[in-house]
Amino acid sequence: MKNTKLQKMLNHLHDELKNYDNTDPNIEELLLTVNSDIKDLLNNENKKTSYYNTIMKKFNRHLEQFEGTHPEITSILSRIIDELNNMGI
Repeated sequence: MKNTKLQKMLNHLHDELKNYDNTDPNIEELLLTVNSDIKDLLNNENKKTSYYNTIMKKFNRHLEQFEGTHPEITSILSRIIDELNNMGI
């Protein structure tokens, strides 16, 4: 992964997710999905805009999903989305 700031955010997300109920499959899925999608985006920057848009929509759905129950996760995801936008990926 090329961006250390983004990597720190992912590490923070991972640490925060460890604080939540490990029996919640949504939490585990979130971590796996976000890590996988971001690595794919960073390693394949030449992918089509439609792929990027699909990933961002998925991240926004995660935001909505955790907004009421996990405010810290929502905050971290929001910062990750902002960072990806700032990187121009």
